[in-house]
Amino acid sequence: MLPLALAEHLGQVILTKTKFTLESKSHDSDSADECLNKDEHLIKTALSIITSWRLNVIGVRGFEQAQVSLGGIDTKAVNPHTMEVYTLPGLYVTGELLDVVGDTGGYNLHFAFAGGIVAGASAAESLAKQPCAK
Repeated sequence: MLPLALAEHLGQVILTKTKFTLESKSHDSDSADECLNKDEHLIKTALSIITSWRLNVIGVRGFEQAQVSLGGIDTKAVNPHTMEVYTLPGLYVTGELLDVVGDTGGYNLHFAFAGGIVAGASAAESLAKQPCAK
């Protein structure tokens, strides 16, 4: 999450670059259409400014602070319907065992849990089809 001071600074930059002022938002004498056009223009300008920014990564906080790590089994080696490794029947993988990285915000956890449900159900189904061992 952005530190509050940085978020406030970015907000001020956007307001300055869009030339937004309280006076520019005064709609007392404007018609509804003129107000909407001004609002749309401000929104489009702000979006253009935000999406054109380029941020350079200048460092990382180390493995201890990492959200996810790269690496794992290539997803092409796994049946996406069962999560079974094609070359190792009976081996089901999910989560960080796979080379998949999602955005932060629970996506990696969701992928791991959803994949785990699929892998578990597939493994159980495969075991149920096998004859009982004596």
